Amino acid sequence: MKELKIDNVLDNNLRPMKIDEISAPIELATNKIRITEDSIFTKDLTIEGDLFLEGSTADIKMTDSVNIRSTATAGYINFEALGLMITANAYTGEDGDDDDNEAVIALFPSADYDAKILLYSSGAQIEWTIGNDADDSDKLKFDAGTPAVGGATKLTLEDDGDLITVGDVSLAATKKLYLDGGTETYIVESGDDILDIYVGGDKLLSFDESVDSGVTSLIGTFKIKEQVGASADTTAYGQIWTKNDAPNVFMFTDDTGIDVNISSSTAVWGGQFARTGIGGTWHGIPTGHQTAVITFGTGASPDTSYAPSTTADDLCGVIWNTMNTILVKKCRIWYGQGGATNTRHTLCLMRYDIDASGDLSAGVIVGSNSDSGSDDYTTLAFTDLTMTTDNAVSATQVLIAMAQNKDAYNQQWCAKCIIEYQETS
Repeated sequence: MKELKIDNVLDNNLRPMKIDEISAPIELATNKIRITEDSIFTKDLTIEGDLFLEGSTADIKMTDSVNIRSTATAGYINFEALGLMITANAYTGEDGDDDDNEAVIALFPSADYDAKILLYSSGAQIEWTIGNDADDSDKLKFDAGTPAVGGATKLTLEDDGDLITVGDVSLAATKKLYLDGGTETYIVESGDDILDIYVGGDKLLSFDESVDSGVTSLIGTFKIKEQVGASADTTAYGQIWTKNDAPNVFMFTDDTGIDVNISSSTAVWGGQFARTGIGGTWHGIPTGHQTAVITFGTGASPDTSYAPSTTADDLCGVIWNTMNTILVKKCRIWYGQGGATNTRHTLCLMRYDIDASGDLSAGVIVGSNSDSGSDDYTTLAFTDLTMTTDNAVSATQVLIAMAQNKDAYNQQWCAKCIIEYQETS
């Protein structure tokens, strides 16, 4: 029988346990036990209390060289392993089951300090720091090459969802940038140097750089807000814009600042009246030299209808017709007398419905002027008519410009009409 003993009495001082006077690697005291050599436990070890590991780099070693070590840096623990897994799906917990568990990693810094994760290269160089910046409204930041959150920020996520990057955002070919949180509004490079914009699942705009210097395709309409004038000129660039007239007009401005109204067209007709003296009568302004005058009454306004019998040729010489529906925006009438008699002039632009026989009906005034104010026979003058809002003219209607000598009539008389119009269909 071997004798198991310790020297002296068992008290608060650790003393080695001896077996037949040979010291074992176990020291005993009334309040502690110390094992001075490696130990092997073939059964579970239950510790009811704290486990203290002393030493600058105390280790807990496991199989496959897995090691948990307290490092020389105060307050740090080092895990020597391939990975760290939290298997909440295997944790039975207090309720005895594993089917209602979340897997959580929580970082709790001191007040006003950052919570962060440092990512190193194999050479112990800090590559990235991911953290919550306590000094900047708790924004989530990605910093490069520094342990400090906010030290070299490349990407920031704010608490309202805004994502801010200091570099480029790159998408692989044919990948989409979605908007509005859905799948129907997005921007995509559908092919080499072809950028398409989809809204509501429909392609509305396409930019193709591969053809000449670039082609833009628009599906649908394009609205341009009206403004007073073009922006500042830029050499080698023109501008397309909408002028704030009532109604507004479509404009082009070249790089020298010259404005061109590209929504309106101009028509001109006129000529010499036939030498038939009829004062106070409305005369249709001819489209060329006239052999016989065609008149439309002597009232304050021209007649609203006309039926040619033997005057179809004369009527043809005063009408102006369009192939599409138009809006007459402006009208100017020039007039000049030959002879020696002064007379006032009244001017008018009329619109009529015309049927297959050339009969005119439903005549309305499109533009008028009660008195041009010129009665000097030696003067070539013009008057801009006051346009009405009933200024649409269709392909089944005609315009006739008219002039009336109020006081007298000279044998020689000429007039010319100029209209500015806009096609609507």
